[in-house]
Amino acid sequence: MSAAGQRYQQRLIVYVVWHPNFKEGPVIADGLYDLLTRDSQKPIARGLGIPVYFRSTPERPTAHTPRAIELDEAHHSAVVVLVDDVMVADYDDGWQAYVNQLAEQAAADPARHRVLPVKLSDLAFDFGGVGSDLGASNFIRPPVGDGSAWSARIVPPTMGPEKRPKLDVGEAYELYIPILHELCRLLLNKPRVDYDSTAYCAAIGEPVQVFLSHAKRTDGEAIAERFKTFLNDRTQLRSFFDTKDIPHGANFEKILKDGIDLKHAALLAIQTDEYCDREWCQREVLWAKKYERPVLVVHAVGSGEKCSFPYLGNTPTIRYDKASSPDLKVILGQLLVEVLRNVHFRDHFDDLRPRLGLVGDLSVRVLSQAPELITLLELSADQVVPVKLVVYPDPPLGEHLRDVLHRFASGLEVTTPILLATSGRRADGGGWRLDEVVVGLSIGDSPDLARLGFSNAHVTDAAVEFARYLLEAGAILAYGGDLSPGGHTETLRDLVWTYKATPEPGKSPERLLGYLAWPIHLDKFQGNPAYNKWRDPSNRIKFEPVPRPPDQLAAAPPRDVTDPALKTLTRDQRFAALTAADLLIWARSLTAMREAMNARINARVLLGGRVVGYSGRYPGLVEEALLAKRSNKPMYLLGGFGGCVAALIAALLRLDDPALAATFDPADGSAPALSEAVQYRHAPYAEMVALHNAIPGVDLVDYPKLTAELAAWGLAGLSASNGLTPDENLRLFQTPHSDEMIALVLSGLMRKTQT
Repeated sequence: MSAAGQRYQQRLIVYVVWHPNFKEGPVIADGLYDLLTRDSQKPIARGLGIPVYFRSTPERPTAHTPRAIELDEAHHSAVVVLVDDVMVADYDDGWQAYVNQLAEQAAADPARHRVLPVKLSDLAFDFGGVGSDLGASNFIRPPVGDGSAWSARIVPPTMGPEKRPKLDVGEAYELYIPILHELCRLLLNKPRVDYDSTAYCAAIGEPVQVFLSHAKRTDGEAIAERFKTFLNDRTQLRSFFDTKDIPHGANFEKILKDGIDLKHAALLAIQTDEYCDREWCQREVLWAKKYERPVLVVHAVGSGEKCSFPYLGNTPTIRYDKASSPDLKVILGQLLVEVLRNVHFRDHFDDLRPRLGLVGDLSVRVLSQAPELITLLELSADQVVPVKLVVYPDPPLGEHLRDVLHRFASGLEVTTPILLATSGRRADGGGWRLDEVVVGLSIGDSPDLARLGFSNAHVTDAAVEFARYLLEAGAILAYGGDLSPGGHTETLRDLVWTYKATPEPGKSPERLLGYLAWPIHLDKFQGNPAYNKWRDPSNRIKFEPVPRPPDQLAAAPPRDVTDPALKTLTRDQRFAALTAADLLIWARSLTAMREAMNARINARVLLGGRVVGYSGRYPGLVEEALLAKRSNKPMYLLGGFGGCVAALIAALLRLDDPALAATFDPADGSAPALSEAVQYRHAPYAEMVALHNAIPGVDLVDYPKLTAELAAWGLAGLSASNGLTPDENLRLFQTPHSDEMIALVLSGLMRKTQT
């Protein structure tokens, strides 16, 4: 995050490396992303926010290995290497050298970085070669059987509801627990244990104290004993976790205050039928929350409770049902997640304090979970140093929860790091400075995702986070409407309900403006009445159906709208079936839609996007950028995900810095993406351009003129337009981190609204 022009270094980045022909690799990597960053199937959900990037697809067509990893990009980097039969067989094509180099770099600075190899082949131990740092490493290995059988158990041949392979949760946690363990150990500054060495019993530092809070009656004690036995007999974490029963009648508060380092304590609350009736169980939960310790609730209520205990709320919960063979690995994994969440966020915010001007400010308190009434009560009662500012992990709470907290503790300011970095404190209780600013979001698929270390989940997460923060800042979002079930419209609607559910007096009731080109709105609203549900005012969405331009009034809809057979094809297959006449209708209609949107917006954010295989006169994000530039609308180019935005950046920097511009060109060294040599490879498109340019009065499709205009504008022109310095724009061009992108964009927008 570099809102004030200073580079922010991530506290922890995790990379997953696998051979592109290892079919289980993407599913295992996606599972780690869901665990550490955010659940990709629940894009609005709160996650740990630890960046997870992938290394599998070769960076260039002529290469065999993926993009290099710069370990020093973060304070701590962890590289999970999935060593399977294919990677072992392909060792002489650069894979052995690639992984060995990472192992050597990590071994040179073991307090900061780790390489965590996973044995998914019986030959994995020999992969690094004799005398290599990798060969000397302790591999994460299968509990039983060989490695290839383990990968098949982790990703069995079953499909989830989204039609992709589905992880076996128990087997996956068998792999993820050692990874989580090492990440916790890395952040807690504990030496790594080499389980194969004679020094296994050497001192390794203070273990994390896990207190098992349970009621003696019913089966709470039995569950606690099962967990202790599992931890001691089935895992290698004995020296990391020290499980303790809390002796009832003992002063647990004194234990928390004096007995151990608070950084190394966690509470596992085993909630059985009698748990909430027990005074000591209640005290244990209240003390854990008072001292801001990680808490995980194991929900094992069988028949029911006489009365629930309200202060177990706002706490992660996992269901335990002994009748369905409970998997204690999942409980242990989730407990490790909570320990990791706690230490990671506190370290992360300590890194931010100098950039926020908060070094030594004892009135600022940090919570690793979103605040609740009980925590605010404890903070307000702290008389040693009055607490004025409470910072909790991004993303921000929704409108209704924030209102409750403000009414309960009006003297406390409650915020998140990104909101602090971009807008400062709101001591006056006033509104954000982006009220009623209309921001166009242009976030599309990028062909470069895999080679740059991303997946579609990274794009979705960036889109959701941008929408979340812009809505929180009072902005109105404009986008090309996607009315498909489960699509972007549904996600954005859910965000509006969370952050701007209640219309404010004197302000626009709509928070989303969806622009629909002809014939999309014809096909959706007339062809399928179910789409009319989006017109319900409670959605706070206003759709703008844009008519076709006058020069196309006599044209029939393109065939991908009228031909039912084409609708069953993929997007690329439909595009390949379109004629020049079909493409002309789309090009003119999409231009009309983009011109209408550009007239309404105040700024534009662009990320990813296709460079070929599109239906407009130019690649969609290119046309939107050109319209914004010519109308002096601030635009923000997020180039880390490659695609169309990278092509725009390459053209923009051509005169400023040809060497830097070249880094955004195609990885194979071919012609720039925004050139006739590339764009006219698709013959129907080239024919369409000729038809388009023959229409009187249109803005001609002209790639040499387009790229010359962008190069002449350059970095200086962009910076003058969008409120960021040249250095900040250069960082925005390259950062892969969505939190840094958001901080930069919000800073630029707020600077522009001040002038």
